[in-house]
Amino acid sequence: MTHTCLSVRVVLHISVLTTLLSAVAISQASSSIECLDLAERGECDFYKCLEKTHRCGHTGYALGYGFRYCDRFTVHFHRLTSEGQRWMSAVRKCLMKELLEYYMTAADKTCGTIKTFAFLSHPPCYVKSGPGFCSIITDPRNYDALYRGYQLKDFVGDDWKVVWRQVQQTAFRCGGQMAQGFVDTLHGYYASAVQGWYSMFA
Repeated sequence: MTHTCLSVRVVLHISVLTTLLSAVAISQASSSIECLDLAERGECDFYKCLEKTHRCGHTGYALGYGFRYCDRFTVHFHRLTSEGQRWMSAVRKCLMKELLEYYMTAADKTCGTIKTFAFLSHPPCYVKSGPGFCSIITDPRNYDALYRGYQLKDFVGDDWKVVWRQVQQTAFRCGGQMAQGFVDTLHGYYASAVQGWYSMFA
């Protein structure tokens, strides 16, 4: 009788565990489908969806950089030319699909490796998406929209070296003079802003 009771308990425990594991698997599959759908549409909530699957908080890439900039460029989207808008829409989808694939395939991902991978995906997505960065950046209206979208703190904060490196890598894929002009203009813009900020406390 005792042996039978133990057997029943073991079966019940296995059944409950199997149900829980199935629920987790279904939940993860559901999240992946939701994230994929958002990525295919290029919607900013994609980053919030990813945050649910691997939480890194507001210092992580998904919320601290991905969603924040996606949202900011949505605000300034109307300032881009029609070609610039096509480029921006294509870049969003490229970045999201690259990041989603990493989330789904990387075995030992951490908040640090996620951020590193995401930043590495920026230059190729910027250059190859839609009309391409090298094409849209020749129009001053697109220059203006991009400057308005970026935030000073990312060029002087904890990730400033990574941010400047991706800007340089993207620009220099366009070749010599154009690249140097873009980098110098961006550097001058933020250098002036930093100098002005410090002067307030001098």
